[in-house]
Amino acid sequence: MLRTFLVLLCFPLFAGAQERIGFHEVRLDSAGGILPWADAVPGRAYDITLRKVWDYWRLMPHSWESGPAFEGLFGRTPGLRRFYVMRTQDEFGVGGDQFAKSLSSWSIYYPFTGDRRLIDDMVEQAGIYLDHSLSPAGHPWPDLPYPCNLMKGAVYDGHLRFGPGVTQPDKAGSFGAELVTLYKITGNRKYLAAAVKIADTLAAHTQPSDADHSPLPFRGTRGRVSPPGPTLRTELRRCASSTRCSSFIRATRPPISARMD
Repeated sequence: MLRTFLVLLCFPLFAGAQERIGFHEVRLDSAGGILPWADAVPGRAYDITLRKVWDYWRLMPHSWESGPAFEGLFGRTPGLRRFYVMRTQDEFGVGGDQFAKSLSSWSIYYPFTGDRRLIDDMVEQAGIYLDHSLSPAGHPWPDLPYPCNLMKGAVYDGHLRFGPGVTQPDKAGSFGAELVTLYKITGNRKYLAAAVKIADTLAAHTQPSDADHSPLPFRGTRGRVSPPGPTLRTELRRCASSTRCSSFIRATRPPISARMD
């Protein structure tokens, strides 16, 4: 999440023909290099941009600040921020890794600022997700967070495209890793306990793997996780034989090859 905002804030995507990048006039240094829009000193520009990301998030209204209409639609979880209710104010479906990414961003930004409010926000977001997303203890794949809310509200119960009861082990793993970091920061063992349960479930279902077979599937189906699937390398090989994908493979082969190696 933080990296995405940095790109959008520092270097908007659409360049105009009149020495502008996005909404900002192009500024050059003596060697003709592009200067950051926020400040000519890179360190100060970096700090300003990061703070704008944090200000955007911390100043986002909670549900109780949003009026009766918002409360009537999304009031099942008092205190929930708009961002985590849905992708936009008209849709359901928070992205599967957005909780983990927010925890990761703030755990890195906190040492940069020393702002305790970042830790408070991490605790809030982790609590919302832990309280409303986990598969039950008696489930074949217990204690894994589901990646998405399928309705407008803080009930994370499946996959936006494939429906309820569908989970993604990689999303569970990334969230568990951030819970370990949050435990190290706060000393609260409930985060470590939740992370250990996620790790135990994933470890218990991990299968032998090689270059063509993944140790865990990418997606689960209807309350249970399907057998391990192909790796990225195998998928790319299949894609390369398809006319529909061949142009994509040719265009992206250098970075993909580097990533696989």
